[in-house]
Amino acid sequence: MAEMYRADHVGSLLRPEPLKEARSALNSGNLPADETRRLEDSAILEALEQQKRIGLEVFTDGEFRRPGFQNDMQDSVLVSSKEAALEDQDELLRRIDEAAKFFPIENMALSP
Repeated sequence: MAEMYRADHVGSLLRPEPLKEARSALNSGNLPADETRRLEDSAILEALEQQKRIGLEVFTDGEFRRPGFQNDMQDSVLVSSKEAALEDQDELLRRIDEAAKFFPIENMALSP
């Protein structure tokens, strides 16, 4: 008899094409934020219905409102500078200490 394996889905779903197009239009100023929100609401409701139909017991909104799947991690953990000037050393050390609360420092990578 085959072994049973448990798998949990805890996050992002692939965005439907109309939602990706809406996000692009919003970013270029061609779609108002309230219309983007309405399209997100619709996509989220469809994702929830699909998860219910296939029998999942825990649902996710697919993280459809996030601008990108990796942005929160990038914005809060990675240490980088988008400017030619170097970051203040004390601020850099503060950010590394903050990130170390969530990840072992030996697992972090710093890049110029």
